[in-house]
Amino acid sequence: MMRSLIFSISFFFCFVLMSGDLTVEEFLRSSELDHRLMRRKEVFEVQSSSKADTPVLRSMEFRTRIEEFDFKKTRYELRFYPRGFGETVAASRYRKEDHKQTAMNIALYFDKTVRRRASLILDYLEVDLLIKNNEKMLEVVKDRVSILRQRNSHDMDFDVTALIEAENKLANLRLDAVTLEESMERIKFRIHQIAGNRNINFCLTPIDAGEIEKIVDKMDLDVDETNALNPYRQAIVAENFRYEYERSKSRRYVKHFSVRYDLDDFLDDRKHREAFALSASFNLPFVSSDRERLSRMKARIVRKEFDYIEERERYQEEVFALKSVMRRLLGHYRILTQRKNEGSAELSLNRYLSVEGLNPETLLSIREHILQSEKKLIETEIRIRKRLLRFIDINGEMSHDILKAVFGVENVRI
Repeated sequence: MMRSLIFSISFFFCFVLMSGDLTVEEFLRSSELDHRLMRRKEVFEVQSSSKADTPVLRSMEFRTRIEEFDFKKTRYELRFYPRGFGETVAASRYRKEDHKQTAMNIALYFDKTVRRRASLILDYLEVDLLIKNNEKMLEVVKDRVSILRQRNSHDMDFDVTALIEAENKLANLRLDAVTLEESMERIKFRIHQIAGNRNINFCLTPIDAGEIEKIVDKMDLDVDETNALNPYRQAIVAENFRYEYERSKSRRYVKHFSVRYDLDDFLDDRKHREAFALSASFNLPFVSSDRERLSRMKARIVRKEFDYIEERERYQEEVFALKSVMRRLLGHYRILTQRKNEGSAELSLNRYLSVEGLNPETLLSIREHILQSEKKLIETEIRIRKRLLRFIDINGEMSHDILKAVFGVENVRI
């Protein structure tokens, strides 16, 4: 029933989402319908609906024995195998912790799905902008090559090295165009795999350097509270619960106790009272074969704690490096934006365009300079957005402020 309901809801949403262009916000929000995520939810539902083991008793066993093929000489025995002291409580705690860890992994996988899609969006936009920039640059360099070829055919004193350099640059730009187109096809294929063959209409709002700087300042080197470390913390807790559970199994001092009934004695009036009997079997506490196994489990807990410490230190180092890189990139972005806003190259180009008889090579040089600055600005802006996504990786949680800074969309939640 649950599977059919999930399928129906998914089909409805997919039908609705398949109409119209694919936007950034829609692509991110559709992470809730990721088929891998939904399979994990189904597994969690099955685990949550499963009943706990029988308390107090591990198992019950019914035995019967017939002597001399005479049914009057039948013996019946009912054996009870109890759990160890504290085993029922330890098993319940371990089971709850396992469910908690599964639920946490589902939430983390959802965040991972959103980050994966966010990274695809940034890759698409970066390549798309670089393709457009490359096309403009190709036109400029083609014009330069055309002018230099004309000069080479008319001017005997012309330096041919300038033409060779321009032709080499043109060839490199054409190679770059092929590489960018291949990258775009690969990215589109991955997006269409997820969202279907829809028209991609991704666009971004300009980044706010001031807001991003506030986020960078909030990046705390004390990463103990970061959600990215939750799996390591939960692994320690789970191993401790598992250790206590396995340890409680070693306290099964009562191996079994049984109730026996002998039909032959019951039919004999002289042995009527001897027909019923109680018996018990005990494990001696000072003889155990689980000590080595428990020691290995204890060592595993220590290794999990060591893994947590190592990951915490690695995250601290990465946060420190990320803050430095982000401040440097923001500095570059401000310089490039300021140059663009001041428009020195654009103003020069407009001023030169109003002058008749000006050398066209000068105009092409100015135009090429503008396009090179635009390319640096595109690459810097995308790098800033990708570093913010990396901070989401470290933080381990979808942050409203960060997603707003990266894409200009609201937070995405399950």
